[in-house]
Amino acid sequence: MTVKRGLRAIVCAAAFVASANTQAEVLPDCTIDFETTCPDMAPECGASFSGGGTCAFIGQGNCYSSGLRSYSVTPAAPLTITLSGELTGLDVFFADQLGTGQGDMRFFDAEVGGNEVGSTLISNGPCQAMVMPALQAASLVAPVRRVEVTATAGTLWIDDFHINGGPSPFAVPAVSEWGLVIMGALVLVAGTLVFRRRMCLGAEACA
Repeated sequence: MTVKRGLRAIVCAAAFVASANTQAEVLPDCTIDFETTCPDMAPECGASFSGGGTCAFIGQGNCYSSGLRSYSVTPAAPLTITLSGELTGLDVFFADQLGTGQGDMRFFDAEVGGNEVGSTLISNGPCQAMVMPALQAASLVAPVRRVEVTATAGTLWIDDFHINGGPSPFAVPAVSEWGLVIMGALVLVAGTLVFRRRMCLGAEACA
């Protein structure tokens, strides 16, 4: 009976491991350049922009990195970027437009509420200068599902919003891989129990 119970427990554990084989979707490598479409009208690269400004032609200095349009954010219109999957890396042009702007970009692990993850990205610039502001990279400590962009002064410039351009820094063995390890251990235990039972057949007791 003890062996049967042990085998039954192993089968249940194996079924649990198999049913737990789920993973959150990670967004694909994709860049929003704000040229042909604007993510405030329809999601692009898994990102939906709401509450901010819009995609527009600025026509000043280096206020575009590709094409002629970018995205602007003002103090009166903070921007919320909601993601349909996990953002694990971000490179973006995020700067002041005219020399008077200032603002930040913050990252959260939930579409609503949640915890702030990683360092706040501060706008650089201005993009009106003769040299284009440096491309910035977000420093994240966990996958992101929402980005909040706030301008505290002036107008901010966003361009080439590059999502997940490299391997995820949070990559861990998938549940299925861990499942293989656990399944192997369970099979080993089951084999040991069966072997022990056979060795004990015919014996008066088996300690």
